[in-house]
Amino acid sequence: MKQNHTQKLALTGLFAALSYVVFTFLQFKISLGGGDATSIHLGNAVVVLGALLLGGPLGGLAGAVGMAIGDLLDPIYIVYVPKTLVLKLCIGLIAGFVAHRIGHIRQRKERGQQMLWAADPGLERGRDAHQRRAVHGGGGAGVRRSAPRPGEGRTDGGRKGLTCTIN
Repeated sequence: MKQNHTQKLALTGLFAALSYVVFTFLQFKISLGGGDATSIHLGNAVVVLGALLLGGPLGGLAGAVGMAIGDLLDPIYIVYVPKTLVLKLCIGLIAGFVAHRIGHIRQRKERGQQMLWAADPGLERGRDAHQRRAVHGGGGAGVRRSAPRPGEGRTDGGRKGLTCTIN
């Protein structure tokens, strides 16, 4: 139990440091009129990744702390520290909620399936929709779906469903 808390604390600190580094050193600053500025950076991607791996609260906290430190150390963005803390925490909470409560990525057995869901959450629903379209005649050129022929043994490990043959 204690090792799990220590590991989560270490990973939270790692993601805070990573979000700081990505925000500080991998950004393109854009000056706006009146002394205001904005930037394009990948810091939010680190917040989302932290929320997927650590959970929403810890991932959001790590990203919020790391990017707030980045704002504190940059004189242009120092006035945005409170806003950064709140918004990055919200990004982590929302990403964690969607991934863990709606997508149920913790219940998936293989780590690769978790990362696949993180890369494209609509992939599974899209695959099912593609299969339905293919069965009902709208599957696209060169793709034919068919059930196993009578008399042939199952080659799909006993799973129910359709097989796909590509012409």
